[in-house]
Amino acid sequence: MLADACDEASLSFRDEVNSVPTTHAPGPMSEAPACEFALDAHDAHRHQAQGAYQLNVIQTPLLRLIGYSLLLGLAWVHNQFIFQAFAWIDFVQMATPVCAV
Repeated sequence: MLADACDEASLSFRDEVNSVPTTHAPGPMSEAPACEFALDAHDAHRHQAQGAYQLNVIQTPLLRLIGYSLLLGLAWVHNQFIFQAFAWIDFVQMATPVCAV
């Protein structure tokens, strides 16, 4: 009797879970791939290498470029409006080491 009640409860829960629509509204989150686990060691290593490449070659340099650009822009605004003395040669001398990094 108890086993029948548990089966009925689990069936009703399964029915509720299966009745939830699986379609998503269009947008960036719906296009994200599902969380997958690689069971093959080669696939896992390849996926890890792709993530490291994305981070080291694309994201980090892009963020550094954005940060240095903001820093140079703020330095230009400071020199132009606070010091009221702006010289391109000084700005280029300051920007050269920052851009080289």
